[in-house]
Amino acid sequence: FKALEKNTSLEVLGINHSLRSSKAITDLCEALYANETLKSLYMFIRSIEEMELLCKALKFNVSLTELDVSLEFDSAKFDQAADYLIEALQV
Repeated sequence: FKALEKNTSLEVLGINHSLRSSKAITDLCEALYANETLKSLYMFIRSIEEMELLCKALKFNVSLTELDVSLEFDSAKFDQAADYLIEALQV
């Protein structure tokens, strides 16, 4: 995902179930801090920790306008995930 930091043309990124490592999610979130062209992101989140990482990156990303996140973890943590997302998207 390092290339995403300097990307100037990719506007849509979809990440499926094959992205199974937390390191990959961490790398993606780090790239989102610097990326200025990605407009749409579709991905699966497997833990509340991954959701927190994504939301921290969203606070700094200026280009994303569409986000589709499928949550694949304990539904008891969905409220916490929603709170992270609400905080990240506050303008």
